[in-house]
Amino acid sequence: MTERIIITFEKDGSFRGASATDFDGLPQALDAEALATVLPDLNTAALARVTELEAKEKDDKEAADKALADAKSEAAPALQASQAEVAALQARVEALTPKPSETPSTITKLHEVFTTSLTPEAQAAFAMPYAIVRVLVDAGQYALAAAVVTGIVVPEELQAAKQGILDLLQS
Repeated sequence: MTERIIITFEKDGSFRGASATDFDGLPQALDAEALATVLPDLNTAALARVTELEAKEKDDKEAADKALADAKSEAAPALQASQAEVAALQARVEALTPKPSETPSTITKLHEVFTTSLTPEAQAAFAMPYAIVRVLVDAGQYALAAAVVTGIVVPEELQAAKQGILDLLQS
């Protein structure tokens, strides 16, 4: 009984020779006639093995496709739930995010009154009270900011600016 058949070729592709090895490990040279008697059996065995491997590959592919389809169908509800949760969270973030106001903020208006109503020298003189008022306005403490402005003593020519700031804080 033959365990292995070795067929060799020249570099140009022409037939060089063949040998068969039996289970005792002894190689025996095969001439073209002996090889012609063995090759049909080898061809039949090889075709049977190829057919067997193709059938196994088809079965494995069908099993993999089914497993993928099952996984997708099992994951679909979780995916839809997570997408719904993401949408709900995005809507909540949107609802909680303050919208930019079309009207200028109180601090912007305060800065505008301070810089347009006072000369640079007056701005320098009132820089500390202005900074305190800005911090109070930023903290939402308008009444306290108005009290600080009311307590500032200003010359007569700056009374209009002081009143403008007070009106702004009380609105």
